[in-house]
Amino acid sequence: MGNERELPQYSNMTFARWDAGNMSLRDLLGLFWPDDIGHCARELGLPTIGRDEAIERLVELASLPGLETNWAVLGLVGAFSEEGLRRICGPLGIEANDKPGMVRTLSSQVASGG
Repeated sequence: MGNERELPQYSNMTFARWDAGNMSLRDLLGLFWPDDIGHCARELGLPTIGRDEAIERLVELASLPGLETNWAVLGLVGAFSEEGLRRICGPLGIEANDKPGMVRTLSSQVASGG
């Protein structure tokens, strides 16, 4: 158990949204560890900033005009490391064997316009 941690923003509301498949992108990003958010932001060319500001910028990036929402979310979730994705998928009960599977599954749970 030495390596395990709880989800940072665990709440029944978050899991209720997850079960319904209507999680917002902001809710999903809020589950990631701060280091994972920083990694994603750097991968997408955003400056190293605080966690909350990084989440806001990532949400804004995914909703830029001209980007199809589903593709934007796929690209954003794909910028997380495989390890970071596994940390979220495990507690949520998502079983995926590889990074593309985790990215597809997590991305599909974000509500359109989320």
